[in-house]
Amino acid sequence: MPRLYEAAEAVADLEATLLENGGEITDELDAEYAQAIATVEGKMAGCVALIRQFETEAEALKIERARLDAMIRTRENGARRVKNLVMQALSIMGADEARTPLGRFKIQYAAPPLVLRYEAEALPDHFKRVTVEANKQALAEALRSGDPDAALYAEFGERQPFVRIYGG
Repeated sequence: MPRLYEAAEAVADLEATLLENGGEITDELDAEYAQAIATVEGKMAGCVALIRQFETEAEALKIERARLDAMIRTRENGARRVKNLVMQALSIMGADEARTPLGRFKIQYAAPPLVLRYEAEALPDHFKRVTVEANKQALAEALRSGDPDAALYAEFGERQPFVRIYGG
């Protein structure tokens, strides 16, 4: 059984043969062409089924990922609540650590957060991070409207083909 690209090449070859023959179709050529077209159509139908299966599975996996993400958040929140209970208990006892047969608790302190005393704009340049990026939406709108200034800075690239499936 030929692969899709092989079947498509067979159709293209038969069409080239037809053009070389000046469009003269023999019964043998007609049957061969009909068979090649049927093969391509069968392969395409299989591709539609496979694409739909992959897309359906991808959607199901996204739902499963969301479910698992929710479970992860629940477990992380539970661990955080229990740590807070332990910290509260240690604080009440005036201790900063406790030992158990399964492990040791110790209160530690994270690095302090940085609090700005001024707005970022008022800081000296060496304390600022400036990010510049093109406003591609504005450039595209200007190009579509024929703005000559926009054409100096940008142009539309080549349109990229893609496949969309319609109907059933």
